[in-house]
Amino acid sequence: MLELYTRGVRFVTGRVNSRAVLPHVLALIADGRLHPEVVTSEVVAWDDAPRALASPSLKPVFVR
Repeated sequence: MLELYTRGVRFVTGRVNSRAVLPHVLALIADGRLHPEVVTSEVVAWDDAPRALASPSLKPVFVR
């Protein structure tokens, strides 16, 4: 981050309108060009969400 700061790089983040891009993302997954399991740290049952959210993890996916 210091290197970005010293070079004058501006980093802005925010929420995305995921509904607008979801069809494209699903098509990439179906074609085998996008592998979501690479960033998924665990699959958690919906009822276990409080436990999963309380413990540090990279990217849990909750399933109902």
